[in-house]
Amino acid sequence: MNELQLPPELLDEIAQHIQGSANIASCCLAASVFRDPCQKRLLSSLHLENSATSRRNFRSYKETAARFTEAPHLALYVTNLTITLRCSDLDTEAAIASIFTCLTRVQKCNVVGTGSRSQWCEIPSKVTTPFAAWLTHLPTGALREMRCGFLHDIPRVIVHNILRTARSFIFIMASVESSPSGTVPASRQVITSRKRELLIIESPQLYTGLAEPEFAPYWGNLGRLSVTANRPFSELCVAATESLEYLTIILFDRIPEDLRPQIGFTRPLSSLKKLHIPLAGESQLQNSQDLTLLWFFVSVLAPILRSPITPVLEQVVISFKPTNFVSDVDENMVYSFTPNATNLLNRLDDMVIQHASLRCVRWAIQLRDQASLRAFSDALKQLLPKMSIQGKLIVNRTE
Repeated sequence: MNELQLPPELLDEIAQHIQGSANIASCCLAASVFRDPCQKRLLSSLHLENSATSRRNFRSYKETAARFTEAPHLALYVTNLTITLRCSDLDTEAAIASIFTCLTRVQKCNVVGTGSRSQWCEIPSKVTTPFAAWLTHLPTGALREMRCGFLHDIPRVIVHNILRTARSFIFIMASVESSPSGTVPASRQVITSRKRELLIIESPQLYTGLAEPEFAPYWGNLGRLSVTANRPFSELCVAATESLEYLTIILFDRIPEDLRPQIGFTRPLSSLKKLHIPLAGESQLQNSQDLTLLWFFVSVLAPILRSPITPVLEQVVISFKPTNFVSDVDENMVYSFTPNATNLLNRLDDMVIQHASLRCVRWAIQLRDQASLRAFSDALKQLLPKMSIQGKLIVNRTE
């Protein structure tokens, strides 16, 4: 029987609708026309670890090198690469180097250490050297996303190549070496055709490290930046002032007074149009001993909500839980706001109205139903009367 002659795009689309690895593997064996699209599904993600700790869904370097030697085309299917860098590794340098040579179509790369204090210098060079060479030879903008987590004192030349090759960056509990140990790349090409994104979580040293003049060429087209409120992020914002359009400031939870950073802007954020503030923790204004949220609105938000600092700002989005502001809800769904919250929201009302370009403040609240949303919205309008009258107050429900 002649095999079906279908366009490759249609076969790929069919393969995308098959659920479960076992079913995809069965389809791969059922007909040769489905072999390539199903192999793409099965092999799109690769997680490398050393052979001493390899487990399900993880592959040792030696095992992977042997597989790619046997069937080189399989390496071309890998688009999502995760590498766990450990302080000990049992595989040979030749096996590790051969793998990176084959990986030419990776779109997303996730490099993680083990534990919260993994030092780059403690990882065997037989792993880091091939990885560094692979990064160096990647074309500018080749990666859609690059993640680095739980790695400290990353060499600056590695950071340069990460910033050069990726369009989106995520750093979690990571840091760059304080002084250069190698040569800065002579060519620091950056992507100019599209805006890039950067997310930094619990990496205090990176906020100042990446704001150094050495890394300035990479921020000329940074369109979106996500930071945590307990770190000094203003320098990095200023470094990207000409291109930064979307800023997210995450407040995770209570911040001790001695760890609250000083936020100040030496230059206007001249391109910033949208500010998103997720209140992700449990900080409550009803607790007179916990002034984290009050500090955040007064010392972080207030400086940003000034027309000279954000001259083209159009929208602020605040994502929160009712418990961040509310002390009680009675049986008639009447919300009682704490005195701290009342004072804070009154001040915010004035700041928003005084901003020249700000069109609205959108409150995204976690509530169960539309009735609760209407009740909360009515209560909020009483505390933000100026915003309400001018149509700048919007309240939405989120799950």
